[in-house]
Amino acid sequence: MRVTEKGDQLILHTSWSNLLTPFVFGLFAMLVAGGVFWTTARESTLTCKRLEANQVQCQLQQFFLGHVIKQIAVDNPQQAIVQSSHSSKGGTSYRMALVAARGTIPLTDFYSSDIDADDLAAQFNQFQHNPAAKTVLIDQPASGFVFFLLLMFCGFGLIMILGAHYDTFVFDRYRDAVTYRHVRFTGRRTREEQMSGLKTEVRQFRGSKGRRYYCVFLHLENGTDLKLDWNAYREAAAQDLADRIQEFVRPGVHIKYADA
Repeated sequence: MRVTEKGDQLILHTSWSNLLTPFVFGLFAMLVAGGVFWTTARESTLTCKRLEANQVQCQLQQFFLGHVIKQIAVDNPQQAIVQSSHSSKGGTSYRMALVAARGTIPLTDFYSSDIDADDLAAQFNQFQHNPAAKTVLIDQPASGFVFFLLLMFCGFGLIMILGAHYDTFVFDRYRDAVTYRHVRFTGRRTREEQMSGLKTEVRQFRGSKGRRYYCVFLHLENGTDLKLDWNAYREAAAQDLADRIQEFVRPGVHIKYADA
Protein backbone atom coordinates (compact mmCIF):
# COMPACT_ATOMS: atom_id res chain seq x y z
CA MET A 1 0.00 0.00 0.00
CA ARG A 2 1.33 3.41 -0.99
CA VAL A 3 1.06 6.17 1.61
CA THR A 4 1.30 9.83 0.62
CA GLU A 5 0.97 12.86 2.91
CA LYS A 6 0.07 16.19 1.33
CA GLY A 7 -0.51 18.99 3.81
CA ASP A 8 -3.77 18.26 5.59
CA GLN A 9 -4.37 15.04 3.65
CA LEU A 10 -3.10 11.52 4.18
CA ILE A 11 -3.74 9.42 1.09
CA LEU A 12 -3.60 5.61 0.98
CA HIS A 13 -3.55 3.84 -2.38
CA THR A 14 -3.84 0.10 -2.80
CA SER A 15 -1.28 -1.42 -5.15
CA TRP A 16 -2.06 -1.41 -8.86
CA SER A 17 -1.48 -5.15 -8.70
CA ASN A 18 -4.88 -5.42 -6.98
CA LEU A 19 -6.37 -4.26 -10.26
CA LEU A 20 -3.98 -5.66 -12.85
CA THR A 21 -3.17 -9.10 -11.41
CA PRO A 22 -6.78 -10.42 -11.24
CA PHE A 23 -7.51 -8.86 -14.62
CA VAL A 24 -4.49 -10.51 -16.29
CA PHE A 25 -5.16 -13.92 -14.70
CA GLY A 26 -8.88 -13.70 -15.47
CA LEU A 27 -8.21 -12.73 -19.08
CA PHE A 28 -5.65 -15.53 -19.42
CA ALA A 29 -8.14 -18.05 -18.01
CA MET A 30 -10.80 -16.95 -20.48
CA LEU A 31 -8.39 -17.04 -23.43
CA VAL A 32 -7.22 -20.55 -22.52
CA ALA A 33 -10.81 -21.71 -22.06
CA GLY A 34 -11.75 -20.14 -25.39
CA GLY A 35 -8.90 -21.93 -27.15
CA VAL A 36 -9.83 -25.28 -25.65
CA PHE A 37 -13.50 -24.62 -26.41
CA TRP A 38 -12.62 -23.98 -30.07
CA THR A 39 -11.04 -27.44 -30.19
CA THR A 40 -13.38 -29.54 -28.07
CA ALA A 41 -16.74 -27.99 -28.96
CA ARG A 42 -16.57 -29.37 -32.49
CA GLU A 43 -18.94 -32.04 -33.72
CA SER A 44 -17.42 -34.49 -36.22
CA THR A 45 -19.38 -36.41 -38.84
CA LEU A 46 -17.92 -39.16 -41.04
CA THR A 47 -19.96 -40.20 -44.08
CA CYS A 48 -18.77 -43.15 -46.20
CA LYS A 49 -20.23 -44.57 -49.42
CA ARG A 50 -19.31 -47.80 -51.19
CA LEU A 51 -19.07 -46.98 -54.89
CA GLU A 52 -17.81 -50.42 -55.90
CA ALA A 53 -16.80 -53.59 -54.12
CA ASN A 54 -13.30 -52.31 -53.43
CA GLN A 55 -13.90 -48.59 -53.61
CA VAL A 56 -15.04 -46.59 -50.59
CA GLN A 57 -15.24 -42.83 -50.52
CA CYS A 58 -15.50 -40.98 -47.19
CA GLN A 59 -15.97 -37.39 -46.21
CA LEU A 60 -15.07 -36.06 -42.78
CA GLN A 61 -16.72 -32.82 -41.66
CA GLN A 62 -16.24 -30.87 -38.47
CA PHE A 63 -18.88 -28.42 -37.26
CA PHE A 64 -18.54 -25.58 -34.77
CA LEU A 65 -21.82 -24.06 -33.59
CA GLY A 66 -23.57 -25.42 -36.65
CA HIS A 67 -21.04 -24.20 -39.24
CA VAL A 68 -18.67 -26.41 -41.24
CA ILE A 69 -15.11 -25.41 -40.36
CA LYS A 70 -13.18 -28.40 -41.70
CA GLN A 71 -13.81 -30.87 -44.50
CA ILE A 72 -11.57 -33.74 -45.59
CA ALA A 73 -12.10 -36.30 -48.36
CA VAL A 74 -10.69 -39.76 -47.65
CA ASP A 75 -10.52 -42.36 -50.39
CA ASN A 76 -10.43 -46.08 -49.66
CA PRO A 77 -9.67 -46.04 -45.92
CA GLN A 78 -8.28 -49.39 -44.83
CA GLN A 79 -9.60 -49.56 -41.28
CA ALA A 80 -10.51 -47.59 -38.20
CA ILE A 81 -8.29 -47.65 -35.13
CA VAL A 82 -8.40 -46.17 -31.64
CA GLN A 83 -5.63 -43.77 -30.70
CA SER A 84 -4.81 -43.18 -27.05
CA SER A 85 -3.14 -40.37 -25.16
CA HIS A 86 -1.62 -40.69 -21.70
CA SER A 87 -1.44 -37.78 -19.27
CA SER A 88 1.32 -37.15 -16.76
CA LYS A 89 -1.09 -38.11 -13.96
CA GLY A 90 -1.74 -41.56 -15.42
CA GLY A 91 -5.05 -40.85 -17.13
CA THR A 92 -5.82 -42.16 -20.62
CA SER A 93 -8.08 -40.65 -23.28
CA TYR A 94 -9.05 -41.92 -26.69
CA ARG A 95 -10.18 -40.97 -30.19
CA MET A 96 -11.06 -42.82 -33.37
CA ALA A 97 -8.90 -42.47 -36.51
CA LEU A 98 -8.98 -43.76 -40.08
CA VAL A 99 -5.96 -45.48 -41.61
CA ALA A 100 -5.63 -44.58 -45.29
CA ALA A 101 -2.91 -44.43 -47.93
CA ARG A 102 -2.30 -40.75 -47.09
CA GLY A 103 -1.76 -41.54 -43.43
CA THR A 104 -3.79 -41.69 -40.22
CA ILE A 105 -6.67 -39.22 -40.08
CA PRO A 106 -8.30 -38.66 -36.66
CA LEU A 107 -12.03 -38.17 -36.43
CA THR A 108 -11.60 -35.35 -33.91
CA ASP A 109 -8.81 -32.98 -32.92
CA PHE A 110 -9.17 -33.89 -29.26
CA TYR A 111 -9.02 -36.98 -27.09
CA SER A 112 -11.86 -37.97 -24.79
CA SER A 113 -12.03 -40.12 -21.69
CA ASP A 114 -15.23 -41.67 -23.03
CA ILE A 115 -15.08 -45.22 -24.43
CA ASP A 116 -17.17 -44.25 -27.49
CA ALA A 117 -14.04 -44.40 -29.65
CA ASP A 118 -14.14 -48.23 -29.55
CA ASP A 119 -17.78 -48.29 -30.66
CA LEU A 120 -17.16 -45.80 -33.47
CA ALA A 121 -14.16 -47.74 -34.76
CA ALA A 122 -16.10 -51.00 -34.61
CA GLN A 123 -18.98 -49.39 -36.51
CA PHE A 124 -16.71 -48.38 -39.39
CA ASN A 125 -14.81 -51.69 -39.48
CA GLN A 126 -18.11 -53.57 -39.63
CA PHE A 127 -19.08 -51.49 -42.66
CA GLN A 128 -15.68 -52.04 -44.24
CA HIS A 129 -15.91 -55.81 -43.95
CA ASN A 130 -19.50 -56.06 -45.18
CA PRO A 131 -19.60 -55.67 -48.99
CA ALA A 132 -23.39 -55.45 -48.89
CA ALA A 133 -23.31 -52.28 -46.81
CA LYS A 134 -23.56 -49.21 -49.03
CA THR A 135 -23.26 -46.31 -46.56
CA VAL A 136 -22.28 -45.60 -43.00
CA LEU A 137 -22.70 -42.45 -40.96
CA ILE A 138 -20.59 -41.96 -37.85
CA ASP A 139 -21.19 -38.98 -35.61
CA GLN A 140 -18.92 -37.81 -32.79
CA PRO A 141 -20.71 -35.09 -30.78
CA ALA A 142 -18.87 -32.43 -28.82
CA SER A 143 -17.86 -33.39 -25.30
CA GLY A 144 -20.61 -32.13 -23.03
CA PHE A 145 -18.59 -32.64 -19.85
CA VAL A 146 -15.62 -30.66 -21.19
CA PHE A 147 -18.01 -27.97 -22.38
CA PHE A 148 -19.44 -27.69 -18.86
CA LEU A 149 -15.97 -27.44 -17.33
CA LEU A 150 -15.00 -24.74 -19.81
CA LEU A 151 -18.07 -22.72 -18.92
CA MET A 152 -17.05 -22.91 -15.28
CA PHE A 153 -13.49 -21.89 -16.20
CA CYS A 154 -14.77 -18.92 -18.21
CA GLY A 155 -17.04 -17.96 -15.34
CA PHE A 156 -14.10 -18.07 -12.94
CA GLY A 157 -12.08 -15.83 -15.25
CA LEU A 158 -14.97 -13.39 -15.61
CA ILE A 159 -15.42 -13.22 -11.84
CA MET A 160 -11.71 -12.43 -11.43
CA ILE A 161 -11.93 -9.63 -14.00
CA LEU A 162 -15.07 -8.12 -12.50
CA GLY A 163 -13.63 -8.44 -9.00
CA ALA A 164 -10.42 -6.53 -9.81
CA HIS A 165 -10.45 -3.18 -8.04
CA TYR A 166 -8.43 -0.19 -6.90
CA ASP A 167 -9.09 1.56 -3.57
CA THR A 168 -8.13 4.99 -2.26
CA PHE A 169 -8.53 6.36 1.26
CA VAL A 170 -8.19 10.11 1.78
CA PHE A 171 -7.96 11.40 5.36
CA ASP A 172 -8.63 15.15 5.37
CA ARG A 173 -7.94 16.90 8.68
CA TYR A 174 -9.23 20.26 7.49
CA ARG A 175 -12.62 18.85 6.45
CA ASP A 176 -12.63 16.30 9.29
CA ALA A 177 -13.56 13.60 6.78
CA VAL A 178 -12.30 10.30 5.46
CA THR A 179 -13.22 9.54 1.83
CA TYR A 180 -13.17 6.00 0.47
CA ARG A 181 -13.15 5.45 -3.30
CA HIS A 182 -13.62 1.96 -4.73
CA VAL A 183 -13.00 1.60 -8.47
CA ARG A 184 -13.60 -1.54 -10.54
CA PHE A 185 -14.45 -2.34 -14.12
CA THR A 186 -18.16 -2.28 -13.40
CA GLY A 187 -18.07 1.25 -11.98
CA ARG A 188 -16.92 3.28 -9.01
CA ARG A 189 -18.25 3.94 -5.53
CA THR A 190 -17.44 6.80 -3.15
CA ARG A 191 -18.16 6.91 0.56
CA GLU A 192 -17.41 9.73 2.97
CA GLU A 193 -17.51 9.57 6.76
CA GLN A 194 -16.69 11.93 9.59
CA MET A 195 -13.11 11.44 10.74
CA SER A 196 -13.43 12.56 14.35
CA GLY A 197 -13.53 9.63 16.75
CA LEU A 198 -11.84 7.32 14.23
CA LYS A 199 -9.84 4.48 15.77
CA THR A 200 -7.52 2.03 14.04
CA GLU A 201 -7.25 -1.66 14.87
CA VAL A 202 -5.06 -4.51 13.62
CA ARG A 203 -6.76 -7.88 13.31
CA GLN A 204 -5.22 -11.27 12.66
CA PHE A 205 -6.52 -13.79 10.14
CA ARG A 206 -5.44 -17.17 8.80
CA GLY A 207 -5.24 -18.09 5.14
CA SER A 208 -6.36 -21.36 3.58
CA LYS A 209 -2.92 -22.88 4.25
CA GLY A 210 -2.83 -21.71 7.85
CA ARG A 211 -0.51 -18.76 7.26
CA ARG A 212 -1.23 -15.73 9.40
CA TYR A 213 -1.78 -12.29 7.96
CA TYR A 214 -2.82 -8.97 9.43
CA CYS A 215 -5.30 -6.31 8.30
CA VAL A 216 -5.92 -2.75 9.37
CA PHE A 217 -9.48 -1.71 10.17
CA LEU A 218 -10.87 1.79 10.62
CA HIS A 219 -13.48 1.92 13.37
CA LEU A 220 -15.70 4.94 12.77
CA GLU A 221 -17.60 6.91 15.37
CA ASN A 222 -20.95 5.68 13.97
CA GLY A 223 -19.95 2.11 14.85
CA THR A 224 -19.09 0.82 11.36
CA ASP A 225 -15.74 -0.63 10.28
CA LEU A 226 -13.80 -0.05 7.07
CA LYS A 227 -11.14 -2.58 6.10
CA LEU A 228 -8.05 -1.43 4.23
CA ASP A 229 -7.57 -3.70 1.23
CA TRP A 230 -4.05 -4.61 2.21
CA ASN A 231 -2.72 -7.73 3.90
CA ALA A 232 0.53 -7.69 5.86
CA TYR A 233 2.35 -10.89 6.76
CA ARG A 234 4.16 -9.11 9.59
CA GLU A 235 2.14 -7.74 12.48
CA ALA A 236 4.65 -4.91 12.93
CA ALA A 237 4.05 -3.64 9.38
CA ALA A 238 0.28 -3.53 9.91
CA GLN A 239 0.71 -1.87 13.29
CA ASP A 240 3.02 0.79 11.82
CA LEU A 241 0.39 1.74 9.25
CA ALA A 242 -2.36 1.78 11.87
CA ASP A 243 -0.25 3.99 14.15
CA ARG A 244 0.55 6.40 11.34
CA ILE A 245 -3.13 6.82 10.51
CA GLN A 246 -4.03 7.21 14.18
CA GLU A 247 -1.36 9.86 14.69
CA PHE A 248 -2.53 11.78 11.62
CA VAL A 249 -6.16 11.93 12.76
CA ARG A 250 -5.29 12.63 16.42
CA PRO A 251 -7.24 15.63 17.74
CA GLY A 252 -5.17 18.76 18.11
CA VAL A 253 -2.71 17.93 15.32
CA HIS A 254 -4.46 20.46 13.08
CA ILE A 255 -5.93 23.78 14.24
CA LYS A 256 -8.63 25.43 12.19
CA TYR A 257 -8.16 29.18 11.95
CA ALA A 258 -11.19 31.43 11.80
CA ASP A 259 -11.44 33.98 9.03
CA ALA A 260 -9.95 37.37 10.02
